[in-house]
Amino acid sequence: MNEMQSMLADTAARLFEEQITPEVLARAEAGDPLEDLWTLVQQQGFDLALAPEEAGGSGLDWCTVYPLVLLSGKFSLPLPLAETLLATWLLGKAGLPVPQGRLTVARLGPENVRTAAQGGQAQICGSVADVPWAAAADHIVLCAELEGAAYAGVIAAPDTTIDTRLNIAREPRCTVSFGEGVPLELVPLQGVPAAALTYMGAMLRSAQMAGAAERLLQQSVQYADERVQFGRRLSAFQIIQQHIAVIACEAAAMSAAASYAFSCADGDAPELAIAAAKIRAGTGAGKVASLAHAVHGAIGFTYEHTLHYSSRRLWAWRSEYGSHAWWSERLGRAAIAAGPQQWWPALTRGTLPLGSLQ
Repeated sequence: MNEMQSMLADTAARLFEEQITPEVLARAEAGDPLEDLWTLVQQQGFDLALAPEEAGGSGLDWCTVYPLVLLSGKFSLPLPLAETLLATWLLGKAGLPVPQGRLTVARLGPENVRTAAQGGQAQICGSVADVPWAAAADHIVLCAELEGAAYAGVIAAPDTTIDTRLNIAREPRCTVSFGEGVPLELVPLQGVPAAALTYMGAMLRSAQMAGAAERLLQQSVQYADERVQFGRRLSAFQIIQQHIAVIACEAAAMSAAASYAFSCADGDAPELAIAAAKIRAGTGAGKVASLAHAVHGAIGFTYEHTLHYSSRRLWAWRSEYGSHAWWSERLGRAAIAAGPQQWWPALTRGTLPLGSLQ
């Protein structure tokens, strides 16, 4: 971890540990927008960490902000920080100004763009489902994947119709509708794959899931050391030791895969690393959550205990931006299409063209 990463991690850990209490998480699930907490996040400059310096940001790279995303997952941060980071990165790649406030991202398909986007004005129509935190956002960055290229534009959230739903973690996942058509300038994204939003969203979720797994490990170790059963601490039972060992291994593997993906994200070919990270996070999520609940027993299933804040996020996030099965299928197709001569280079160099993700 370099010096900037260490500073960012220390600052974020202190802030989140002080501010994200069980009471705050319960308020968020009841619909509180947590304006005070968002103000603190902004004061630290976390929301603009990836924004270019000329846009008022810090101009950091993905590798440097990895600890921030990891910790947002570890502390179940009930704010669209990850989405804001991705939105500002997309705007930077498009050379567009970064608006103030909370941001989120949404993917546009050809069915949502009425006029072919070759740069300039387009008509955005129809609706987009499962947009994270749209109801809480001030602006929505729209990423259009058209004819093998990616375009970005930004729209004020009040200019759309938003129908809010909640995922299993009680985070907003909204349907955003544009009515008969909204004029929008779509600008080509430079140096990113056509499926940039899918890739980077998957990478963010893999890091958040690694953080949630670390939190479940921490809680399981603490509970097993404190709880006494049949005259012995739970940590003295071999089966509990086995459960915790598996949780630790899975959490470490998830973190290593996500960290590597972030280190590759600003390079020329991050696709394989991102796909592998999302697959590893998705396969580990079920094991970690199941075993953590097994360690805690019945108390872990109560709303009063805080275990569920992490386990429900693992269950929700593993299916977003492609499940591990979805990514595994595309990774397998890419390996077969590349042929046997590319198998060893893919393993040793971490490069394998995944092609279209449709």
